[in-house]
Amino acid sequence: APGLAIQIDGYADPRGSVEYNATLSLQRAEAVRAILAKAGVADEKMSTFGHGESMLTTSNADDPDQFAMQRKVTLTIYRDDAGTELARLTH
Repeated sequence: APGLAIQIDGYADPRGSVEYNATLSLQRAEAVRAILAKAGVADEKMSTFGHGESMLTTSNADDPDQFAMQRKVTLTIYRDDAGTELARLTH
């Protein structure tokens, strides 16, 4: 939509090396970007970032049951002109 921008952030769990997780999290974000582009979202309206395991959101990151919560992509929708966050979705 005109006036909107989408930031796509990918994350990984703590298994694997820092380098591997950084690459994997960016690949997750890029996969979502490709789906949105195929659905008609203009490429210039989207930005992608891979955060690896650097932003873990659970207190017990060594618990294998918590790993699934770390493997995610977050979409944040902004107003282009003001940078105001309108919505955030995590999957």
